[in-house]
Amino acid sequence: MHFSCEMPPKEKVQNQMTNWAHILTHQIVGGFSQEPEITAIHSFGSVNTSSFDQYSDLDLTLVSSDLRRTSKNIKTHLNKILEVSCCFVLYEHDDEAAYSFFFDGLTVFQKLDLGIVSSNQPELFQGSKCLYTAAEPQLCKNSHIIKFNQPQREHEVLDVFIGASRFIKYTRRNQPWGAYKFFNSFRELFLKKAFRLPQKETLGLEAFKKIDAEGKQFLDLIYASSQKDISQVYKKYLIVYRRRFIGAVSPSAERLMSQILELFGKKP
Repeated sequence: MHFSCEMPPKEKVQNQMTNWAHILTHQIVGGFSQEPEITAIHSFGSVNTSSFDQYSDLDLTLVSSDLRRTSKNIKTHLNKILEVSCCFVLYEHDDEAAYSFFFDGLTVFQKLDLGIVSSNQPELFQGSKCLYTAAEPQLCKNSHIIKFNQPQREHEVLDVFIGASRFIKYTRRNQPWGAYKFFNSFRELFLKKAFRLPQKETLGLEAFKKIDAEGKQFLDLIYASSQKDISQVYKKYLIVYRRRFIGAVSPSAERLMSQILELFGKKP
């Protein structure tokens, strides 16, 4: 099934889900509740509050008594509802996992963050709202997630580009400090890679000396300050960064990166 919809103006979003989120939630609950191992489905995050707007995503948690079966079939079930265009692994452990799913027909902002947790004492996010509970919930009998095992290089570049989409989201919300944090994180990452500096260490005096001595070509990245300059420079160096991964990521990841780049400078 496919659908496409426009987000309503923010003033119309008052303590309720917008149309796309309501439809997608209804279809996910209707579909996954038919699976015998799904004991509960919860929503959390801004979708449960009055802060939900045209840049919000949808956050759901599946509580499962058979993690192996749920994780194995999750993409298949979602594709029956709406075609998945790209998937990003947020984290994967033996007993829990979470993914960001992007869909054909929806915007980059209209993504689904979907978690899977065990029915044995599930840990839920604060403010979670129960959307479905099985009549006879079962304890988890198969506690091992089947991992997607997203290639490391694809995960790395998607993490950077999804961060860029959050920069755009906060910019459009007129939340400059939130936007700047994502730009600054990318700037540090880019400079560390460009100068082969340790990724896990904070940039210190010796690193700054090296960058000052050898980084004249990156002056626009280093000194960008105004919102317009930051947006232009961010896009410029995202394109440079992306070149490192040509041929190393899936076509779906390439399409998502292109969609995010197109958002820079585009009027909301």
